[in-house]
Amino acid sequence: MTNKFARLAIFYLMLVPASLAHADTSATSAGFYDKNFYTKIPWTVSQKEKFDALLEHNLKTPDTELHRDKTALLVIDTQNDWGTAKGSAPETDIEIVVPKIAEQVKTWRETGSLIVHIVRMYYADGSDADMSRKWQMEQGQFTMAVPGSWGSQLVASTTPGPVELDYKTLLDLGVQQIGPNEYVIYKPHYNGFDRSSLNDFLKSKDIDSVVFIGMTFPNCVRGTQYGATDHHYRVAAVPEAITQVYPGGLVAMQRQGVQLMSMGDFKEFATQISDTAVPQ
Repeated sequence: MTNKFARLAIFYLMLVPASLAHADTSATSAGFYDKNFYTKIPWTVSQKEKFDALLEHNLKTPDTELHRDKTALLVIDTQNDWGTAKGSAPETDIEIVVPKIAEQVKTWRETGSLIVHIVRMYYADGSDADMSRKWQMEQGQFTMAVPGSWGSQLVASTTPGPVELDYKTLLDLGVQQIGPNEYVIYKPHYNGFDRSSLNDFLKSKDIDSVVFIGMTFPNCVRGTQYGATDHHYRVAAVPEAITQVYPGGLVAMQRQGVQLMSMGDFKEFATQISDTAVPQ
């Protein structure tokens, strides 16, 4: 009996911290946005050998290989609040990754091929926030990418020149053109295809293949990749130009037919432009 009571006592003691945590609903719970919570060692550096090895294991079939002349570059959430040190919720690896994003965008832009910057914006009161962020934003713990704010704007190094987002048009699911074949589309959720104009726009441009770069891998990049896969696009990603990547997630992508590219692979692919360019 003594052992039984001892085990019960230990069990109830283990429940106390959890009960207290739930009781204090006013406690700060910034979660992901606590800059001191996550490691400062970027996964893109610590796992590079694993990334390089994965490049040899793409699932290449006639149904997964990209059509170069029907490919768009999708740049996910490269906005000031996440992509700059002065932002409200900067990624831990932006100093390494953002210059690579800018380089990839420049390479693609020089070919005249289609670029779509996909952006997220949140009202300051959290009324349109994802469920994982809504409570914290409603409590005023943080704001990010507020429509019309500096934090919501595209990181300057990724744009063709000075750009001011037309947030009213974007929030109304319109498309903003910022270059000869470069556009911005708003997404109201992690998945860029969910309740947005992205799929219709890509189809109007005769696109059947997409390459992903941008922010952040676990949330919006993976979410939008699922959307692209579900809509039967041929999909590729450049891990070095995506924040917060990790090997397990990339393996999951590959199993869904996503083609992983090195920076060199991407440049080689980008310059394989055919005579049938994306329509303007």
